[in-house]
Amino acid sequence: MRQRRHRVLVVDDASNMRDLLTVLLEVEDDFDVVGAVRDGAQAIERAAELQPDFILLDIAMPGMDGITALPELRRLAPDSRIVVFSAFEEEELAERALSHGADVYIEKGTSVTELVDRLRALRRPDESSGTMQA
Repeated sequence: MRQRRHRVLVVDDASNMRDLLTVLLEVEDDFDVVGAVRDGAQAIERAAELQPDFILLDIAMPGMDGITALPELRRLAPDSRIVVFSAFEEEELAERALSHGADVYIEKGTSVTELVDRLRALRRPDESSGTMQA
């Protein structure tokens, strides 16, 4: 038996942010970054293919932004928990993200520990046992 690793798709136009989030999540025992893309269109394509447990989604991106991508992500990856992770602190933007299908809105200024804790809190009850067959 080994601990269940939750599959994460990271979506951010800044390559350094994608790399940082990937490293921060990969050092945790229960997360595995299965993809990292730069915009909403790529997120839709990869989410449909990968069906990740979590989609960590930026809002402000060139091309297709996160808000625009949300309904299609929700439709194509209905079991994924979509976490909007944005530098914007506007309450209205958080409300828009939630109304378009996000499960939660987290500001980028949040500590790594809090981000990981909030992702873990979003796990489905059947995923929280912590073990799976090897």
